[in-house]
Amino acid sequence: MGKRIKTVFEAAFAKFSQGELKYGPFDPGTDQRDFLQEAENEILDAINYLAMFLVKIRALKNEK
Repeated sequence: MGKRIKTVFEAAFAKFSQGELKYGPFDPGTDQRDFLQEAENEILDAINYLAMFLVKIRALKNEK
């Protein structure tokens, strides 16, 4: 279980590093992004992806 969690955190850090390459180092004093709005958008995307995944899994399950 610990290795699986570590893999998730490593993937999250890799995404953070990609953002840092794209936007530069994070500076909370000057960053003007609306993180709450960005987080809301990402959560809504995740909900949609998970819903589609569940529909797909259920459809495959019913094919058997």
